[in-house]
Amino acid sequence: MNTTTIVIAIMVCIVYAVITLYHHYQPKMICLQCGEINRPSPEERGNIYLAIFLWICFIVPGLLYSLWSFFNKKYVCPACRSERLVPPGSPAGKRAQSTGSW
Repeated sequence: MNTTTIVIAIMVCIVYAVITLYHHYQPKMICLQCGEINRPSPEERGNIYLAIFLWICFIVPGLLYSLWSFFNKKYVCPACRSERLVPPGSPAGKRAQSTGSW
């Protein structure tokens, strides 16, 4: 292995670690669907079967699709998988907590 390959591999590992830590330390949110107050769970977008097909047939599109899927996570409620999340301190979060309307 040459030096360039090692540097690129180290950079990829650092970027992966930073993104993983970012996703892990999300602030608590309130779900407007079920009322759960918890840290949102990251959920990858995309289709695993399409990713496998692209990796088998075409290396570059498979890599691009996998990177898109990894970097474009959506955050959902861990209890009901809804995307309707707001900070508890926001007007909508305070309203949901005070009225119990979710």
